[in-house]
Amino acid sequence: RDKMETNDFTVVFLGSGQDAGIPQLFCRCTNCEMARVDCNMRRTACAVAIISSNNHLFLLDASPDIHSQINNLLDTLAPPQFANLKPTGIFLTHAHLGHITGLLRLGKEGPATAIPVWCTQGLKNLVTSQEPYAGVFKVLPAKAMGAGESIEMDGLTFSFIHINHRDELGCGTVGIMVSNGKAKFLYIPDTDTLDDAVFGAADQLSPGDVLAIDATFYSKDELPNRNIDDIPHPVVERSIDRLKPLLARGVQVIFTHINHSNPIARKNSKEERLVRHWGYNIAFDGMIWESHDKKIVATSPCEKSKL
Repeated sequence: RDKMETNDFTVVFLGSGQDAGIPQLFCRCTNCEMARVDCNMRRTACAVAIISSNNHLFLLDASPDIHSQINNLLDTLAPPQFANLKPTGIFLTHAHLGHITGLLRLGKEGPATAIPVWCTQGLKNLVTSQEPYAGVFKVLPAKAMGAGESIEMDGLTFSFIHINHRDELGCGTVGIMVSNGKAKFLYIPDTDTLDDAVFGAADQLSPGDVLAIDATFYSKDELPNRNIDDIPHPVVERSIDRLKPLLARGVQVIFTHINHSNPIARKNSKEERLVRHWGYNIAFDGMIWESHDKKIVATSPCEKSKL
């Protein structure tokens, strides 16, 4: 980080799993059983930290695992950053529980610090009017921002981009673009499909920039006891073909929001090897990307990195 310029930023994947993480409660599938004995296979719920060159901390989503995620983040930082990290803002993609329940840790029972939370108007209306969230928002300032709108903080621009995703609560879903004018990080952890909304947002990316994209399921037949059409997500076995034009442009694609049933969560599975063969990255908890050189610092969860 000593090479960073004034408005550079660091991206840390706090969590890379689907909302319920890996291992999932009470599950005895291969991935979950392996994760119980191999900590490198464990994934907490999807969330990202953005750290500015001035050590301002911004969260993209507030997962139910926020407590362990922030502690792990602080363990990763070198001592000066540990001492000076300043929680500055939280940006929420949508209302599903895996992306907002971490807010419950930030009320008067927790740090009780007035960290602003940006979300859609619909989500703001929901969390400020219904308990237990309404009590939290007596501490946290709620800020509405619509798709297509942006806010600039500490030299970084945070933009909301409309994404089509199941919307049972009528709050809408957004992707989040983080930019410093030289590098961009696009975060879309949930989408029903790889449609014009996703590709339109990705068209803004330049070589070396990152698209962190929904990889909940590898295929449509991996949940034999559930109708996957009731929980639509793009499937990785198709995404690796559809996203190849981005790779050809030099965009780095990182698959995240990985379900416990997804074989790419398992190191050296044939599916994981295929994804990497085509040039894609698979997120893990603690993965780091730096804007100043557009490089992923750690490429496996076994690597120990200092920012």
